[in-house]
Amino acid sequence: MIAGRPDDPQRAASGRLEAAFRAEELAGLRLAVIARTAVLAVVAVGLPLLEPVAAALRYEIVIALLAVSGLLQHALRARRPRRWVSPVFIAADAILLVYALIVLTVQLRPDRPPSTALDTAPVAYFFLLIASVALLYSPRLTLWAGVASALAWGGGILWVAGRPGGTVPDPGTRIEELIVLVLCAGVLAVGAHRSRRLVSRQVHATRERANLARYFSPTMVDELAGRDDPFGPGRRQDVGVLFADMEGFTTTAEAMRPEDVLQLLRGYHARMETEVFRHGGTLEKFIGDALLVTFGVPTAGPHDAGDTIACARAMLLAMDAWNDERGARGEPPLRIGIGAHYGPAVMGEIGSERSAAFAVVGDTVNTASRLQSLTRDLGCAAVLSDALVRAVHADDARGPALLAELSARQEVVVRGRTQPVGVHLLQAGPREGHS
Repeated sequence: MIAGRPDDPQRAASGRLEAAFRAEELAGLRLAVIARTAVLAVVAVGLPLLEPVAAALRYEIVIALLAVSGLLQHALRARRPRRWVSPVFIAADAILLVYALIVLTVQLRPDRPPSTALDTAPVAYFFLLIASVALLYSPRLTLWAGVASALAWGGGILWVAGRPGGTVPDPGTRIEELIVLVLCAGVLAVGAHRSRRLVSRQVHATRERANLARYFSPTMVDELAGRDDPFGPGRRQDVGVLFADMEGFTTTAEAMRPEDVLQLLRGYHARMETEVFRHGGTLEKFIGDALLVTFGVPTAGPHDAGDTIACARAMLLAMDAWNDERGARGEPPLRIGIGAHYGPAVMGEIGSERSAAFAVVGDTVNTASRLQSLTRDLGCAAVLSDALVRAVHADDARGPALLAELSARQEVVVRGRTQPVGVHLLQAGPREGHS
């Protein structure tokens, strides 16, 4: 199982995550614009009932500017994302709020002292502005919304103080309002940052589970995902090893277009992978038209040997079913040869700092590969080692069904070994129910 660790893929993953957050920011902005437009529409309809026509008209202009500000911000962010767009429009919204709440109030009520605008202007509108920005999942923009609101509100206070006869009522309260605006933005910014971290962790966890699911059965993925150290240091244990290879693939592929070869391999891999996972196997690797499967990895089970034979039978049955489909389309049949063995192996991580692989190595793996290469010479569908068969006899109640139709034990010479290996041959595909 290869797990690359170069910097570029990490940067690419980080870039994809940031792109996802930008998409969520845009979705949040869209939601905020819709809500803002709806609220402003309600206020615009109700204003003529509360204010004289002349005053209502000026307020309506500000309301229209606020609505256009939101729509324009969304349009610019959707068309061509730029970092300056949202900060500029947030500041503009804060300034428009101060203009509507303070400046217009003073101008439309010249009979009242300017300081009364500070008492009647609801500072809560600025909290709504900050809260709406927090929907964008951006700590930076949320904090800026608080700062911009405090600056705008502070500017409004200074404007009132600078008017003829203007005073600032209860200065301590005004300062407290400015501080609370920034603190509120800070708290919401921390919340936005935490939300991003939680989402990032969830994305990484989902991707890791997806990577595991490419090699392990679903039940094994659940087990591995719950461990702090899924594989641990290298260790030795008994495993079942199955090696399968398509016979005559090179000759078959030579007469096909590369695109058709790719589709053929995809169909073959998908069918074999289904049977591997159905029988609790671990898909170690695809090697072109060949595949290496292990049972009892990373945790040994009581029926690893039996699952190895059951999977071999199921793979042969799946090939028979696929050949029926191919025959109906006038395509030639495909055959695979399987070698399977059971014995000790060492599992652990191999490779370098930049590219690592979890692998199962040892004579058991090599022997399974050698047994597969004998299927054509021996004229059979699968060559199963006597060690594998004996393990099924000893530990698996499915033994009679799994070992049906196997030939008697015989010894064969395996390349790379000094002593003959005891094997049993499976001559044809399995019957329904054997898997």
